[in-house]
Amino acid sequence: IFILNALGVLGVALTVFVVFQFLFTRRVVKLVGHTEGIDLALVEEVAPVKVEGALGSEDEISALARALNGLVQRIKEELLQRRASEARVIHEKEILHRSQEMARMGNWEYDPATRNIMLSEELFTLLDRDPAPFDGEIETVLSWVPNKDRPFLIRGLRRVAEGREKRFSMEHRVLTSGGEI
Repeated sequence: IFILNALGVLGVALTVFVVFQFLFTRRVVKLVGHTEGIDLALVEEVAPVKVEGALGSEDEISALARALNGLVQRIKEELLQRRASEARVIHEKEILHRSQEMARMGNWEYDPATRNIMLSEELFTLLDRDPAPFDGEIETVLSWVPNKDRPFLIRGLRRVAEGREKRFSMEHRVLTSGGEI
């Protein structure tokens, strides 16, 4: 009788274990499937995952699902903020471009660490240069400056690169693509 009782208890325990494993595994698989299906490009369309706890209670799986839903919601909010910021930057760049175009002036920015230079669209227009083949190299821009003015520009760039000045301003002549000053 003892053995029969032990086998009965073992059978009940095994049944409870199998049912628990089935419920647990099904919920984990649902959560993993939902997570793997998230496409960040379409994050706005991601619906919250619902993984009920056993007998409607809160357990580790439902807490993980809640955390995942919170993370997805924060990503959606961050994406909206980022898109709004990007739209503002694009708008401000358009305003700057129109302003420079009306004033017939351009700007450039030099990075001494990489020795690269960025020129505004209007500066390319004023210099009668095509921006497409521009390689971003300071040497290319220096080749557009007449030999007589080049040492002054190089000295100013060197002072910035060495940290002696944060920025400098100078007027110098420039050669257009047609060789005119």
